Amino acid sequence: MTTSADLHLRGASGPVRVRARWPMPGVLLFFSVGEPCSGASRRDALVLDVCLDPPHESAVRDAVSVLGWTADHAAELGADPGRLAVAGRGAGAAVAAAVVRLARDEGWPEVVLDTNERTST
Repeated sequence: MTTSADLHLRGASGPVRVRARWPMPGVLLFFSVGEPCSGASRRDALVLDVCLDPPHESAVRDAVSVLGWTADHAAELGADPGRLAVAGRGAGAAVAAAVVRLARDEGWPEVVLDTNERTST
């Protein structure tokens, strides 16, 4: 059985809507930009379905804020904070790639860009 909850997190440019589904071992942040949350799901990860507002620059800042929150609170959600992945479709995929690059440049623990076909919406 999957449990879900709607969260409103503080982003760099205002509130960010997030839907969490758990219990699962890793964490996947699935980014949607300027469209309804995708309803992404995975059997092997807690999915945070992150709904971001355009433009791209503020969406990336908000996504980084959500990633930081997720890293800090993953254990509270029953997930492994050492297994962080990001993904998205369309503009959300571009945000996910930017987040991975920024996390690497800042020396954060590894964040994986998930291009796995098993992510379903």
